[in-house]
Amino acid sequence: MDVTAVGVIVDEKRAVLEKALKNSLVDSYEIDDLDKTDSRKDVFVCLANPVDSKYVTGVLSEIFEGMGTKKTGVE
Repeated sequence: MDVTAVGVIVDEKRAVLEKALKNSLVDSYEIDDLDKTDSRKDVFVCLANPVDSKYVTGVLSEIFEGMGTKKTGVE
């Protein structure tokens, strides 16, 4: 199965996300603020080329390198 778009929640400032999303792997994107402190974002990414579902995690890791989500209460 190929993936052409994906939605993720990322804890990062908008400027950092926009810089990371200006990438040859990304065709287009939308960023929605989930809080008023410019930290948590809902990001919808349309990929430039379809990616096999087995490799989506690797592609997302390459795009969002060094970013993550806060996992409060989860160990």
